[in-house]
Amino acid sequence: MKTVGFIDYYLDEWHANHYPEWIKQHSNGEFQVKYAYAVMDSQRNGALTNKEWSDKYNIELLDSIEELIDKSDAIMILSPDNCEMHYQLAEQALKTGKCIYIDKTFANDRITAEKLFEIARRCDSPCFSSSALRFSSEYAKIEKNGIKSMISIGGGKIDNYIVHQLEPIVMMMGTDIRKVMYVGDGENDAFVIKFADQRTAFVNMLKGKVDFCIHFDYSDRNITAVANDSYFENFIDALIEFFRTKTAPVSSLETITIMAVRETCIKSMLKPGKWVEL
Repeated sequence: MKTVGFIDYYLDEWHANHYPEWIKQHSNGEFQVKYAYAVMDSQRNGALTNKEWSDKYNIELLDSIEELIDKSDAIMILSPDNCEMHYQLAEQALKTGKCIYIDKTFANDRITAEKLFEIARRCDSPCFSSSALRFSSEYAKIEKNGIKSMISIGGGKIDNYIVHQLEPIVMMMGTDIRKVMYVGDGENDAFVIKFADQRTAFVNMLKGKVDFCIHFDYSDRNITAVANDSYFENFIDALIEFFRTKTAPVSSLETITIMAVRETCIKSMLKPGKWVEL
């Protein structure tokens, strides 16, 4: 049995609450989350303290990142809703040579993303990050060659949910993105993404609970895919395979590009109707 350690901002959050059992089940007990460290208790009303979370999930709460690194065979940096914490939480782990997964959203900006991957490269630490949406079975059926345009729809806050739409766009259409324009109406946010070859992708952030779906345009047909399958289970399978093989399923170039586009989308909101270069 190989041990997995969680490094988090606070532990009572959706990913930390579900990943331990999924990892154990999908690896048939080969990998198990045994250790956790968090900076602070959740400030959400009614949330468990880190100690209460530890007791509930039977995962040992450690006093330092150093102790967690020492005891864990593989390490997951969580903090899914506070990506600004990722550099602080991940820096030491990335110097160990161990497998490191960093939760979405990988980084707050392109520069930080590049710094994180540079540490991993220099220290020979296998590392990747991804939105679970990348592993949607519905998206996997789509032919990438010949896509002229993508129209993506989803919900949630831009800061931590736009990555779920940018991930498949970059995965399907590539990394050569040049500029972004904000075209939202004040109620729902929307962006146009322009590639170097003039292909376009559209991101629509709708209010409320919305299924993630993408409309794909080809020269001779149109296809719509709704990501309502078990993409989290597919993601866990990919994560376990990463721990086994030390081979990242997502390239650092794609992740850095996604962070750069996210950063530019947020900047473009200050200049509606105008192109903002990456």
